[in-house]
Amino acid sequence: MKNLTKRYLRKVMALMLVFLTFLGVAPAVAFAQEANTPNARQDEYVFVGGKYFRADEVITTPIPGGVFGGDNAPGARVSSVDNIIVLPRGYSQEATIYMDGRRVSSIRYVIDINGVEYEGFCVDPHLPGPETAGAVYVPRGEAPQLYEALKYGFRANPYLGDFNLSDETRIWNAYITRVAVAMAAHPSRTFTGTPGNEVTYQAARNLATGVYYKQVYYDNDFANTRPAIALNGVRHAENLGSAVDASEQFARSELFSITHNNRTSSAVNPFFFEWEASTPAGARLVVEGETFVAPNVPDRAFWHTPNFHLEMPNESAFIGQEAKVYLVGRHNQYAGRVWRLQNQVNPEQWQDIAFFIPYIRSSAVFSFVSDYEVGLRIVKNDPSGQGLAGAVFSITGPDGFSEQRITPANGVINLTGLEVGTYTVTEITPPPGHSLSEPVTQIVNVVPGSTETLAVTFVNQPTSGNGPLPPPPTDASVRIQKICAITRENIPGALMRLRGMSSHQVVTGDGQIWEIDNTGINVSQVLTAGATTAVHSNVVSTVTDGVWTLENLPWGFYMVEEERAPEGFSMYPQHTVFGFWVLPPNVIVTGGPDTYNITEVGPNDNHILITFENYVRT
Repeated sequence: MKNLTKRYLRKVMALMLVFLTFLGVAPAVAFAQEANTPNARQDEYVFVGGKYFRADEVITTPIPGGVFGGDNAPGARVSSVDNIIVLPRGYSQEATIYMDGRRVSSIRYVIDINGVEYEGFCVDPHLPGPETAGAVYVPRGEAPQLYEALKYGFRANPYLGDFNLSDETRIWNAYITRVAVAMAAHPSRTFTGTPGNEVTYQAARNLATGVYYKQVYYDNDFANTRPAIALNGVRHAENLGSAVDASEQFARSELFSITHNNRTSSAVNPFFFEWEASTPAGARLVVEGETFVAPNVPDRAFWHTPNFHLEMPNESAFIGQEAKVYLVGRHNQYAGRVWRLQNQVNPEQWQDIAFFIPYIRSSAVFSFVSDYEVGLRIVKNDPSGQGLAGAVFSITGPDGFSEQRITPANGVINLTGLEVGTYTVTEITPPPGHSLSEPVTQIVNVVPGSTETLAVTFVNQPTSGNGPLPPPPTDASVRIQKICAITRENIPGALMRLRGMSSHQVVTGDGQIWEIDNTGINVSQVLTAGATTAVHSNVVSTVTDGVWTLENLPWGFYMVEEERAPEGFSMYPQHTVFGFWVLPPNVIVTGGPDTYNITEVGPNDNHILITFENYVRT
């Protein structure tokens, strides 16, 4: 954040420590009391992390350069990694945890990237850091060993960093995370607490290993229970089957209202709009008085809470179609990883600063039916009301009317333009993993003069309970290699991106329903020996020149893409993107796009080789 000392005037805030409210235990240390802001010049106070601080208590260390990830780490150029901001300790007495007999201090850092403030933590609190004269920090790759501590710690975890929590609670959560980072980075060091502070020590130890925090906050799925960006109170908002008058030129969705649950030291989560690829051309996003017709979207990030609508032309070709937009985080291309900053002069004598960039992605979807035609809406749900894909229906009616339809992902079939008469709706095939509904047939009557949309609902019971997907076998591997198209030799330096694309159910031959979700895999990797990237806690990633080998990837469909060719080479257009499945031995996946089935096949060695070719640039 540039020119912090010239931006704000308010009250001075010293930080307080009281209760570990999320653990229900009080530590034996207190923070200083909040002070009122005196009448003062505007440049005496700065605003960081949602609070005001005295300007003379805040140190700003500029970050030169701007290549995010450093010389040997993945990532493209961002406009700037601007500053490390050092916040005052704010304790009325020293902190309570020791590392090798020395207290772990309570100092805090904020990393400013394009104006987004990420909470930063020192890797070795006993070494000098950005607050020390002579510090010149630069980005230097990743720190995967700190993933558990920072993903589930302050502030990426909204249960620990929510601005609705008291200042006392949030700052103590920050201190526990600071200690946890030191524990995770130095497992051989000795950590102790002052008498009476065993709970503080244990909270940090649990966070360092991810034991308690992962169990509590991962199982509760805070990405959905407290989404970074909520639309009408939920992460993925739906306004489906909205009835529209025939006189309207455009069908318009309900208002999608945005709220934020912070993941950083900023009060909001800046985002971009992106259209879902299947959205029909001609759909419209209306935001802040501007209209963007798909596939066009605003070319700017939004830093506030703009409410918006989705629209589609009120024409028969759009009836039942879905217009969908995603709200994606400002730095999602670097998300889900722990990054580190390092003093570029004698780095072994200075502490590294680590921070986590959270993955942010929410959505809104809209569809409509028009009142000028009599419509029939067939709804296919499970007992909880969740839509089911893959059910086959037969619809028959007057004058030989006969159609078969398959339910899409939302479980809804829309028919329009029905003539007067009696229609019979029969479920022929249930969704995968479910039995036929009872009853399997329902009757609908369209009477003269009717203009309403009629609806019938079919509910299916699962044939068996959901079963967990077994862990990947240790011999499952994916090898991604980069070769010269002429010499066929491996070449280093390419930047590759691997993304998990599966978030759905597949059905085994014996009727088990497996939940497959590999969307947590979204990582870029430079194919140069020595370059390291945190992929996933259970995935083994090995990189040599021109070769990236991954073991224990979660089951699911993946896309791998070449983001940047090696120096001196150009991309080969036919070899820039590949898709592949990682599956249990002896199975294949069939079906799609809305339903998938697992089928047993013959022996499968479960090893995948993907080759990208490049030509020497001339």
